[in-house]
Amino acid sequence: MSSSMDITGHTVWVTGGAGFIGGAVCRALHAAGAAVLNWPRSQLDLTDEQATVDAISQADTPVHIVHCAGCVGGRAWLRANDAMIERETDAMTDALLAVMQRCDVQRVLVLGSTSSYAPAASVPFKESDWSDGAPADDIAGYVRSKRRSVHALTSQAHAPCAAVLPCNIYGPGQRMAPDRSNVVGALVCKFVDAARNGDTTVECWGANASREFLHVDDCAMGIVDALCTLEHGEVVNIGSGVATPIRSLTQQVATAAGYDGHMQWADEDAPIDALYTSAEHARATLQWRPRIALEQGLAQCVAWHGAQQA
Repeated sequence: MSSSMDITGHTVWVTGGAGFIGGAVCRALHAAGAAVLNWPRSQLDLTDEQATVDAISQADTPVHIVHCAGCVGGRAWLRANDAMIERETDAMTDALLAVMQRCDVQRVLVLGSTSSYAPAASVPFKESDWSDGAPADDIAGYVRSKRRSVHALTSQAHAPCAAVLPCNIYGPGQRMAPDRSNVVGALVCKFVDAARNGDTTVECWGANASREFLHVDDCAMGIVDALCTLEHGEVVNIGSGVATPIRSLTQQVATAAGYDGHMQWADEDAPIDALYTSAEHARATLQWRPRIALEQGLAQCVAWHGAQQA
């Protein structure tokens, strides 16, 4: 196992620190005693290479970097914006490469995605396969750019860099808009609305699917541990390692939302579809494991969304 760095008093720049995962990482870094740099997009465009280099050049001390920024959304949004996402992700990668080459950078951690695994990859997904095989056709640009970012940043020689591949991340503060939400956000919106409106039936999808879910605060702790521990070039999954049936997930969200009506499954005849990662490497290398149970985390999401709607 790699030795872990004490990050107390170190300066860490979190790209995308105003976002869902980035914000949780900022909180976790503060709790660990680090000084955090966080420029919102209104102040720093990460696709502007020179502006990004200039910003980091002005830091008083050498910095670590956690690269959380990215174009994020549900599968439908990724599909609809695939070309734009590839362009922006590639531009941010080029800017970070310039920073690592021209600024005083100590260590970098980049967030990839478990979407990098090809549809044909063996389940559970293991890190040795993260960049093998053709990506899914509908989000090929997104996957190419994520793979390129992880490969380019972890293979350069200017600063030590490792990568993590988070699974489906959920929690209070996540996107809930239908066109940008993931499965948890969509279900929370659906059942909170159904309970409020007194709906007797809700149409559901994913009858025979299973997916992996991780609370954003657990993810942030894993990311901080990875920044402090991983060696140059390492790529590690950050996930629960558990495949949760969408039927079970749906029932848990409905219960948390106080919905007691009927669930009509629209895809009862769909084939069995289980996708999840192996968590063995993260647990062995980082000594990290999730702490927040899915039921507890879903209840937090429902309560948070309900408060936003009040």
